[in-house]
Amino acid sequence: MWIDCKEKMPESMEVVIVLYVGSWPGRGCGGIADAYATGVEWYVPEGVNVVGWMPIPDVNHLTTHKECSVALEHKRSTIKGFIDSDDHDFLEAIFVENDSNQNSV
Repeated sequence: MWIDCKEKMPESMEVVIVLYVGSWPGRGCGGIADAYATGVEWYVPEGVNVVGWMPIPDVNHLTTHKECSVALEHKRSTIKGFIDSDDHDFLEAIFVENDSNQNSV
């Protein structure tokens, strides 16, 4: 179920699934993507408006082929920082796995 951004925002720097409108280069003019926010500000391209979000679901219960299972393994993570480069089209995020005992959305 989508969560309205006007009602609730995700934990700061938590990567979530977002429903957006506007032109996101390389992704299209509206759709679904992964993103994060701090407070009430989403880190998305200029001109993109996030209208809803949801936590990334747990996929551990899915039956997958062995070679696909690594790609589907996901643990909640939080962005802790970035590595920038001279190429402004490239920015690498640094993730830290969240404690599985923490309560989250």
